[in-house]
Amino acid sequence: MERPQTFFDRLLEVPLFQGIGRGEFMEIAGNVKLAFHKVKNTSVIVCEDELCRSLVFVLNGSFCSEHVSDDRAFSLMEWGGGPAVIQPENLFGLRTRYASTVRAVGDVQLLEIDKHAVTEILARFDIFRINFLNLVSSQAQYSRRLLWKSQSEGIERRFVQFVADRSARPAGHKTLHINMIRLADELCVTRLTVSKMLRKLEEKGLLQVGRQRIDIPMFERLLQEISAVG
Repeated sequence: MERPQTFFDRLLEVPLFQGIGRGEFMEIAGNVKLAFHKVKNTSVIVCEDELCRSLVFVLNGSFCSEHVSDDRAFSLMEWGGGPAVIQPENLFGLRTRYASTVRAVGDVQLLEIDKHAVTEILARFDIFRINFLNLVSSQAQYSRRLLWKSQSEGIERRFVQFVADRSARPAGHKTLHINMIRLADELCVTRLTVSKMLRKLEEKGLLQVGRQRIDIPMFERLLQEISAVG
């Protein structure tokens, strides 16, 4: 019979805590304040443009992130599940505000560590410090690579790249809210070309198209299909 998974086991699945032993974690818990709490369905976990004053971990449950363009013309919603850490790159740096709003989907168990406590952990525990540096460095490198990435050939590949470049991860359920004319402009094609492309993908069961709404149940399936065609 398998041993029930504890919150400590869940926490070790988060990249920031990987490699940390139970003894080290108990030492952390004994020296800094760890705030555990639960939130209900649709509750806001973090809000776009709100100051990031702590590291927020989703230990159990699911959440939905909403990313909105600077001109508020379109948005991308994507669903994820714990264990996960919410936008850790915004805790330090030039802009310490959340880039997107995250809401609970169902009941969600959270762990919150305030910024001062995170600073103490970074100073005292090498593994946590290395994990944190690896995480934010990887995100910075990925963002820089996007700036120099060539636009894909083919309308379907461009569409997939458009969604992927605005996603936290290239998998899972995503919903793009956008006007078809704006999407055509973003992809550098006509509106008719966009409509034909979306209809073709919809017929394959890879997405559903509504009024200013494109729902992608499993983005990895769409990504795999387009890669296979190429």
